[in-house]
This record gives sequence, C-alpha cells and structure tokens, in this order.
Amino acid sequence: MPTRPVVLIREMTKIYEEIKRGRSDELLKKLGDGGIKGEITLVVAGKKDVPSSKQINGELASEIRRLVLEEGKGAKEVAELLAGGACIPYRQIYKLCLGVKKAAEKR
Repeated sequence: MPTRPVVLIREMTKIYEEIKRGRSDELLKKLGDGGIKGEITLVVAGKKDVPSSKQINGELASEIRRLVLEEGKGAKEVAELLAGGACIPYRQIYKLCLGVKKAAEKR
C-alpha cells in the first residue's frame, strides 16, 4: 500500500482539538486498535507529479521503439506492458507509441 503524508485532526475548532501528522502507515501504527472518538478530519497529500513525456528516460523510449518497430506490437499492448512498471500513465505511453508509429510511417 502506498504511503502518503497525512494529517488527522480530531475535534477540529473545539477545546480538545488534537492534530497528528505523519505518513499514513506511521499514523496507523500510532493509533493502534484503540480507535478514535469524536469527529475527525483526515487530510491526505495528493499524488506526486508523474513524469512528463520530456522526462521519460532514454531507456524507456528505446524500449517503446523496440517493441513497436522491431516486434510489431500495437500501441495498446505496449502501453499496458510498460505503464505499470514505469510509473508513467498508460495514456502517456500510448501517445508515445502512436508518435513512434507515425514517425516510422513518414520515413
């Protein structure tokens, strides 16, 4: 399970307001099985930025070219294959595959 920074606020705007900060896994350990009484607000940090197409490393780009041009795999298949392991969105890899195919057709 991915861990993100979180803030847990109990009884916000009240006399007994309590604020706990940390990573989600650390906060779960601190809370234990005791549970939380009262009203709570949980704030979770957003997802870290994903690399843009300009940030894709040369190794991944050459792998895309190899799979599309040399092995003749389709854009969908390549995107499904690489998206999970590369931490790059499926759509971004799919668009790159289409770009590689289009560039190859122009030659």
